[in-house]
Amino acid sequence: MTFFEMFDAAKAGFAKADASNLSDHMAVQIEVTEEGAGIFYVEATNGVLNVQPYDYRDNTASVTLPNSTLFALLRRETTLPEAVAAGTASVDGCMESAAKLFATVPAPKKAAAPVEKVVKEEVKTAAAEATIKEEVKAAPTETAIKEEVKAAPAKEPVKETATAAKTTATTAKTVASTTTKTQPKRNCGRKKTK
Repeated sequence: MTFFEMFDAAKAGFAKADASNLSDHMAVQIEVTEEGAGIFYVEATNGVLNVQPYDYRDNTASVTLPNSTLFALLRRETTLPEAVAAGTASVDGCMESAAKLFATVPAPKKAAAPVEKVVKEEVKTAAAEATIKEEVKAAPTETAIKEEVKAAPAKEPVKETATAAKTTATTAKTVASTTTKTQPKRNCGRKKTK
């Protein structure tokens, strides 16, 4: 991680801060050690934060820490006094001002608990099952279907009568004889004799 990558991430963390309750002017210089090492400052004036990648000589406090501690402070996983007590950060100047500055960063919102997601899915599944049960109750039962079949009038199968069979045969013969009569006779390759 380069200094500017670290600085951009830190600036993004401070961008969410609510400094409206900081009425005094304060400037905290932050020196990051280890990966992304460098110095930047955070200045609060009339409730507005200004984060710049420069040295601030006339600062209220100077904080030195590794980037892991800086990002833990920005995620509100720890506080500055806790980090100093643990030996992962050091403060020169007004510790209270520096601690107030980091306290302006809001705690990240927690993701919805997996249990809540599971409960929502179970509610959807239960609703779907209830709908299916209602549809099954509304569907006709096997007994009702059998009764309906019994109540329907029986239709007799259509039988071909002898008259219909004769008519069909007669029609077929007539068509065949008509076709034969209308065709001209052919010689089939024989010469006509006179």
